[in-house]
Amino acid sequence: MSHVYFIGDLHFGHSRIERFRTQFPSESVHRQYIMDTWTDRIRKRDIVWVMGDAAFTQEGLDSIHTLPGRKILVRGNHDTLPTEAYLSVFEEVHGIVCWKGLWLTHAPIHPTELYGRSNVHGHCHRGGPQEVVSNLNSFRGVQLGQKATYFNTCAEHLPTPYTPIEYHTMVDHIKGKIRDESAAL
Repeated sequence: MSHVYFIGDLHFGHSRIERFRTQFPSESVHRQYIMDTWTDRIRKRDIVWVMGDAAFTQEGLDSIHTLPGRKILVRGNHDTLPTEAYLSVFEEVHGIVCWKGLWLTHAPIHPTELYGRSNVHGHCHRGGPQEVVSNLNSFRGVQLGQKATYFNTCAEHLPTPYTPIEYHTMVDHIKGKIRDESAAL
């Protein structure tokens, strides 16, 4: 049985990644660590959504190509190689997509644009938006007042850092955050 996973901001090929992720002495150690956590969890038929900033270089992209699983990219601001290069590694490449009632993006979208759908994103290395949003309008059948929130897939912010998170686990985190916010009111 296959599973669906999410991870963002791999930063493979980022020549100065050790300045930002200081626990790693070099880019090659950083890349190998993420590759090891990936291969420990992901199997051949699993799907992995990479939420942007996957690879800064062709060498970094080649490393992703060797990893198990079916890979889908939501392109980030540092994914600047030609689109054809990404399509040689990823089954699909997106900018923004609505999938299973979630907005999948690299950078978080504005709260007024959630329309009752939570936003799974990367990009925010300092944490990003945390609020639970109660939409005040309706759009395409979304009911008034439906709540939504954000989930940051930046590799260092995942519940188990640098390890892809399984879809159902991520959805449980999202629902728990909305439930906790509702209970606090």
